[in-house]
Amino acid sequence: MNDGGLLGWPTWIGVVVEDLDAQRRLWGELLGLPEDHSGDDFVSFKTADGRWFELIERSEDAEYNEPRFQVAFAVDDIKTTYEQLVQRGVEAITPIYGEEEPWAYFRDPEGRVFRDQATAEECRFVTKAGLTPSCAFRRKRYLRGVATDVNLLPERPRVEEDGRAVIRNPD
Repeated sequence: MNDGGLLGWPTWIGVVVEDLDAQRRLWGELLGLPEDHSGDDFVSFKTADGRWFELIERSEDAEYNEPRFQVAFAVDDIKTTYEQLVQRGVEAITPIYGEEEPWAYFRDPEGRVFRDQATAEECRFVTKAGLTPSCAFRRKRYLRGVATDVNLLPERPRVEEDGRAVIRNPD
């Protein structure tokens, strides 16, 4: 990452919002970007330099439970970074999710929520498959009622162009 630091520069900005429809119109106009992809509870915009700006509807999940801005910092080794952040007094509010593009949410000592996200070097499968960071992230959200994490599913979900995750029915 950088000289001795645990966290790289932010690669994703998430905004937890109350009214997704109103905010998607506002931010789309302010950013001057078309929507890259969306779902029932999120919309993602991709900048020309490959960074992501995402609106996420508020929910009861700890990482989305109140309106706020939050960022994802690039990390080279998410497991080591996770352990070191916890050792330094940063509260982990989720486990590490995902295989090809792992991420986890934290709360700093003053209550700010942020996310660590594996770097592209750790995410070769996602890049080769043509998936975006948000698509990989949304696989867990869409399947919330089915499993805690896609890694617990009997097979990997297929991500449709509109961001929906689809699992073949085992019956």
